[in-house]
Amino acid sequence: MGTHRIALVTGANQGMGKQLATELVSDGTTVFVGARNLDRGEAAAAEIGDGATALHLDVTDATSIRGGRPTHP
Repeated sequence: MGTHRIALVTGANQGMGKQLATELVSDGTTVFVGARNLDRGEAAAAEIGDGATALHLDVTDATSIRGGRPTHP
């Protein structure tokens, strides 16, 4: 039986985080695209493709961390 991998990548709406998320998704990993700006996170998840889901997350805000939830289109 195989194992399905799931990853949370913070800052995945741009730069290195986005590249990492893209590579993980292309390798079959489900990725939560963590972003402080949900609109940008959703846009990045759409660009990354199936397997990527936006997640509003600001790692400098404890309330955001406790309340982080994936969004579903």
